[in-house]
Amino acid sequence: MAVPLEADDGRMRNDDRSVLGWCAFAVAIAALSVALFALGDIGAAANGGSAPAATVVEVSFDEWSITPAMIEVPSGPAVLRITNAGTVAHNLSVPSLGVKSADVAPGETVDLDLGSPEDGNH
Repeated sequence: MAVPLEADDGRMRNDDRSVLGWCAFAVAIAALSVALFALGDIGAAANGGSAPAATVVEVSFDEWSITPAMIEVPSGPAVLRITNAGTVAHNLSVPSLGVKSADVAPGETVDLDLGSPEDGNH
């Protein structure tokens, strides 16, 4: 049986083009799916899907005391709402966390952001 030979002029056959076209289409659809999935995760994070609200703890101080004497917060973001009940300016610091309030005038209330401290005593 004789098989006729065809001249190879370097061009791609139509069947090869069709297969290559379908492969390119499949890759494009896969890339689009990955991109849409990633955008969905970004949108959830931007809408507060994973950011917990900060715990706010009321703290009052004067010349001789800080109330409460022991402050406990759960894991996660925390803010101390500081009120100066004294007659002179005071500030509050948590050296182990590297945070310090500005001077708080008598009768003034300010927030001190603690960030998200690790569990433990500070």
